Amino acid sequence: MGVSPQWTIALWVGNFNGKGNANLSGARCAGPLLFEIFNYLPKDPQNPWFVKPEQDAAPLEICRETGFLAGSTCPNPILTEAPRYAKPLRLCPFHERIYISDDETHQVCSLCWETGHYKPMQLLFYPPDVVQYLRARGQLINDIPPHNPACPAQTERLALQILYPQEDARLWVPRDFGGTLQKVTMRVAHRENQRVIFWYLDNHYLGNTINRHEKAVDLTKGWHVLEVVDETG
Repeated sequence: MGVSPQWTIALWVGNFNGKGNANLSGARCAGPLLFEIFNYLPKDPQNPWFVKPEQDAAPLEICRETGFLAGSTCPNPILTEAPRYAKPLRLCPFHERIYISDDETHQVCSLCWETGHYKPMQLLFYPPDVVQYLRARGQLINDIPPHNPACPAQTERLALQILYPQEDARLWVPRDFGGTLQKVTMRVAHRENQRVIFWYLDNHYLGNTINRHEKAVDLTKGWHVLEVVDETG
């Protein structure tokens, strides 16, 4: 959909029977058509664009990386404007302040840091599925130092996540040509790039993966338990 001071245009692409088509995406098909229609329509030179509602806008400081309302741990906030009476933005949930050792190899806390040998650092803590998505798009995501292994209260954040299948999912497995049941591709995400993941299905070891965590397996009828663990446990 698109709007101008004169026109509101809604455009949909798909099959003539009203069903969508996976090969006709909005960005590649509907979007270019939308702009082409706008370019063909007459324009009022006296009303080229919307007038900015100065009295209805309020300054807002947002996080440059995430677009959420900037918090105290967001290192690069930017000042912008938003509708004065809009629903309040959520405070950025991804920037956090941690403490790391001087050599930046481990996270530390008050139970394991050496006095005078640690420093604060502000980092982006995206969940594993978001990290994997961004990496697949070619974005560089910095690995986060693990917590000091000698710490008596060592706690790891959510670093490993099963993407598919979801817990308690009921799967319909199609048959291939010849009646053979197709494999089910299971997918896992890890926040750290080079961690090794070990796979277990119903207590049977399936193998390991690194970087791209996918396993195609044959599933029999009935319930199954998938377990994954990285080399840090």
